[in-house]
Amino acid sequence: NLRDHDYHRVALNVPIVGFDLAGQEDGFPAQNHERAYDYAHTNFLKKTVHAGEAYGPESIFQAITDCRADRIGHGTWLFQASRIEDRSIRDRRSYVERLARFVADRRITLEVCLTSNLQTLPVLNELRKHPFRKMLQERLSVDLRNTAGAVYGTDHHEPVSARFFRDHQTAVTGDGEGADNLDIVDAG
Repeated sequence: NLRDHDYHRVALNVPIVGFDLAGQEDGFPAQNHERAYDYAHTNFLKKTVHAGEAYGPESIFQAITDCRADRIGHGTWLFQASRIEDRSIRDRRSYVERLARFVADRRITLEVCLTSNLQTLPVLNELRKHPFRKMLQERLSVDLRNTAGAVYGTDHHEPVSARFFRDHQTAVTGDGEGADNLDIVDAG
């Protein structure tokens, strides 16, 4: 809400540095929030849009073009030409390749939440099926995230960071062993 931004910035003297549209994609396209993103862009704020989890590559394109996203929340289906719904896109494979190159070249960061994706996307019933490895192979900027602390709370005897690291190793290598190309920083 644009009024909330002004209230926090002016009345509370709280600096606002970014704008993040998150939540359910289905029925709530980023395009509906174009005015708020224009405001964020005009005021030099960083912009994140949740895209590519419920819908395919087109939602990522919309987030980048209509909302000028600097970051994409998830981006899970970036490489899935089969998830393109726009019939005017004739060469779906080429569209996906060009979009992935665009995201990589512009260093638009994908916020990847592996365990969350496993829970919300039944088709990804194991980490080996997540496109995270492909994201790294395509030299995309990826920020590994844990969307909810409770997600990792299933084993109370294992530190959250250990589970988080093992899940990400599995996504990179397919077997959870030797993720040499992955740097994990435990921020706490």
